[in-house]
Amino acid sequence: QATHKLDWSTAPCVERTAKPELTPRDGHICSVLWFGARQDIVRVWFRTHIENGWRPIHVTIARMAAPTSSPESDDFVLVDVAGYKIYFYKDGQQVWRSNVQVGKPYRSTPIFKSKITYVTFNPTWTVPPTILRNDVLPKVKRDIGYLKKNNIRVLDNRGRELDPKTIDWSKPGNITLRQDAGDDAALGQVVIRFPNDYAVYLHDTPHRELFSNEQRAFSSGCIRVERPLELVERLMNDPEKWNRAAIDQVIATGKTRNVDLAKPVPVLLAYWTIDLFEDGDISFKPDIYDRDAAVLKALNARL
Repeated sequence: QATHKLDWSTAPCVERTAKPELTPRDGHICSVLWFGARQDIVRVWFRTHIENGWRPIHVTIARMAAPTSSPESDDFVLVDVAGYKIYFYKDGQQVWRSNVQVGKPYRSTPIFKSKITYVTFNPTWTVPPTILRNDVLPKVKRDIGYLKKNNIRVLDNRGRELDPKTIDWSKPGNITLRQDAGDDAALGQVVIRFPNDYAVYLHDTPHRELFSNEQRAFSSGCIRVERPLELVERLMNDPEKWNRAAIDQVIATGKTRNVDLAKPVPVLLAYWTIDLFEDGDISFKPDIYDRDAAVLKALNARL
């Protein structure tokens, strides 16, 4: 992740009437609204400067101007997919951040915005069709004991449990595989849920050792969060009823429980391949999903 200095004084768009809302120096990205209001000027200026390595800037500013990059309130969660980071903003200020693991290049994390509505403690995991077909079934065919080792139950289309030994795994039919809750389960201790068309959510993970990697595209599309219970406590925003001790007590029961947020919290899943900082520094991030070229081509076609 290389860092370079940009002389903003040469850009006509930077006659600032209001200071952009920037996160702390070790934080993230400049104001979406600030650039969004000046996107035409920004686009023209960067069109003359991107031939020598500024293409990611052009692409990122276009993405930041998109409706999916604009929070609807001063309290929101931002997932920086390309940067493997997650941030929580309170009253417009960054108050918490952590690392994330995102989707592999061939199972990329989608980009959209929604609102977090509830959390699930001690979640079970219903194996999605793609993972069932491509990952789990080959393992079960090799070793039927894989299901028991991983606390996975086989259910029919009415939710009744089946004996795995009675199933022809070359043609399993209309079955569902569901993993019991537990510390070693795929979703860990908690899931943070929000409506979307991709069956994507934020969740804990038993693969916590992977957070130490610089490159963290390991999941099948969902976002694995480091220290998720800290985020849950902030989302609940109820120090008396839902402090960390209360959360730990619920988890200790081992029982699956859904809890609604008192107020939904916006969540943005963003794909930005640069970070811009108030002092002029630019930090370039890998284009892990190889998306920048297609976006730049579309932008150039409009100029």
